[in-house]
Amino acid sequence: MAFYKVTFFFESEQAPPAWGTGSSLGWTETSYLEDPGSLDAAFASPDVQNYITLRRAFLANIYNMTFVRISLEGSPRVFKIFNVVGGVGAATWRSGQPHRLGQVQCAILVDATKLPINSLDKSHHRRMLLRGLPTDLIDGNVIDSSGNNWPKVLTFLNFLFTKPAGGVHPAGNPQSAKLGIRYYDPSIQAVTVRKMESFGAALKQIRVEPDVPEWILFTANPTRVVVTNVKDEPRLNRTWKFIARDGTAPNIGMVFGQLTRPFYGGYINEDVPDVRMRRAAFLYSVPEEYTIIGLRNKKTGRVFRGLRGRSSKRR
Repeated sequence: MAFYKVTFFFESEQAPPAWGTGSSLGWTETSYLEDPGSLDAAFASPDVQNYITLRRAFLANIYNMTFVRISLEGSPRVFKIFNVVGGVGAATWRSGQPHRLGQVQCAILVDATKLPINSLDKSHHRRMLLRGLPTDLIDGNVIDSSGNNWPKVLTFLNFLFTKPAGGVHPAGNPQSAKLGIRYYDPSIQAVTVRKMESFGAALKQIRVEPDVPEWILFTANPTRVVVTNVKDEPRLNRTWKFIARDGTAPNIGMVFGQLTRPFYGGYINEDVPDVRMRRAAFLYSVPEEYTIIGLRNKKTGRVFRGLRGRSSKRR
């Protein structure tokens, strides 16, 4: 089953008819849609159209949902961009007048959860920042749930993430059928990297040996592999393109794509025991519940007026 990546583009208002010509503020929101058959069918699907309608409902009138980019998951160069007609924010005051006062610093942080399906699985979380808020949703540095647009926020969240944690899906509230989140397949476990080294004249090609050779022997060649926990060379923590198998048992390795700059040296697990690798294989699902964490900085997702410098990284 193929899936599409659906990205919604937002920007601050421009003088008509100059939508899309420039913006002082812009952001995106991304979800994944079960294959409806084509790019055009994906945009026309009820889930995508409901997302546009329900998201605009509490978007301040000084913001605009401009485009929707839909690409084939696994083949990101296969994509199409759709214009959102009438994408201006539709938030209103209690009087019904357009709410043109937008907050540019605040966002609502929401944690969506896909619950485990068996003992090998775990909870999968996706955090989302809802930006472009009308001012009646904000009281200082906290959410004002008495605002006229707050029920519209809950309608959107119950559509996209099913229900609040510990609650039930409200009767009559639209619910996403195929638009959801992406997460790593729990049946494919990460393994320790035994050795990681560069080779070739330019020292840009990377060869990696997993600590469990059977991980390669009894697994179909992966398309991409994720390497994590490399502490002093963070550029190696990335999703790599698999090129070929390399070596013979017990020293079976994998050759990855190239770096842009040479990598001098290498790693063995006695020196760096925490380096891990896993196949980039994903599952897709509509989250089963969500938790509203609170009002956060729209850029970082962190609380306001936090500590500065090194102290800001303390947990």
